[in-house]
Amino acid sequence: GDMELLYIDTNPQSLGEPDEVNETIAHELSHLLMFSQDPREAAFVDEGVADYAGYLATEQFPWSHIHAFEAQPDVSLTQFNDGLASYGASFLYVLYLNEQFGTDLIGDVMRNPKAGIEGVNATLKTRGHSQTFDSIYADHKVANFISDRTFADGRFGYERLRLNPATTATYRTYPTQGSGGVSAYGTDYIEFKQATADLQLTFT
Repeated sequence: GDMELLYIDTNPQSLGEPDEVNETIAHELSHLLMFSQDPREAAFVDEGVADYAGYLATEQFPWSHIHAFEAQPDVSLTQFNDGLASYGASFLYVLYLNEQFGTDLIGDVMRNPKAGIEGVNATLKTRGHSQTFDSIYADHKVANFISDRTFADGRFGYERLRLNPATTATYRTYPTQGSGGVSAYGTDYIEFKQATADLQLTFT
């Protein structure tokens, strides 16, 4: 009969690098569990949870994924593209959900039959939270930039992580103007330096 099986080949890893081996096993085991619980889950949730499983197993952040995201913060969270920055965006969102709402939320998202944004929203509603995927995403993007948990009930930072995402543009003289685009559920960070408190922004 059919059975669930996880096969791990250590090549090209070395058994002298246990954290990398353990991270890979935890990551792939998470995919196996996700497939059994929620086989139609969106890729960004599946990969974010898998990266988070590796983090739990080793207590080591997936730095290559995080640094890739820092260099490319405008990568779409929801349109997963298999690049390292996509892995970083997915991991950071799942990490943020865990730190703000507890690990049980992640398990409930895995068990929810709805996928992606709908699954997160349904899980939040079932658990009695007023926040939505979009409102959490907005706070999460601020947290990625300022990484400061000392105000706003700790919504704008991580417990053990401080990020340094790249800025798209920096302005120092005013008035000024600029143009550009950003991916859906991606972020462009624009800095306004030497600005006064009455600075006004207009979007067209």
